[in-house]
Amino acid sequence: MSHRTELTSQDKGKILAYMENFNPAQIARKMGRYPTTIRRIIDRYKKTGKTENLPRSGRPPALNDNEKNALINEVKKNRRKPLHEIINTLGLSCSLTTARQTLYDAGIHSHVAAKKPFVSKKHALAHVSWCEKYKEKTAYDWAQVIFSDESSVEIGKQSRQIRVWRHTGERFNTECLTPIFKSGQKSVMVWDVLQEG
Repeated sequence: MSHRTELTSQDKGKILAYMENFNPAQIARKMGRYPTTIRRIIDRYKKTGKTENLPRSGRPPALNDNEKNALINEVKKNRRKPLHEIINTLGLSCSLTTARQTLYDAGIHSHVAAKKPFVSKKHALAHVSWCEKYKEKTAYDWAQVIFSDESSVEIGKQSRQIRVWRHTGERFNTECLTPIFKSGQKSVMVWDVLQEG
């Protein structure tokens, strides 16, 4: 454990990376630090945009229109990228709070990404083809069909949630989803039959 040693620049970078998905207590456990130390670094960064305890007068500078547009465009291109990394990439001199508020004002919030089983382009085209083939069938036709389906319940599912920056209506946009791959999963399968009519 390294409770008493000074935090390095690398340590502070890890804290900023972790803070997108973990609370200060969880970060402290991961890094072997006191929660108060972690909170102090996070609070300082939110207020000043810096992790170093440097003298600073007045409030952190607000973003101009060009910087706001650059931030919004970068977030849309890199929806899973932590906000502090985006700020550094763009070279913005603002706090995390200022950047987050700019995104909120634009209607963009951080949400847990919706999970969806991975569908290859080949399978997606096959689904569309099937719908086109049977789109003329009537309700009576479908009443003669027996539907069956299967589902699985995952065992030992990974708990870490992926977050994405998105507008309210973009939840199921492809770039906002977390694809689920069956490889390596342990699951219990269930099967059912449903007959209409």
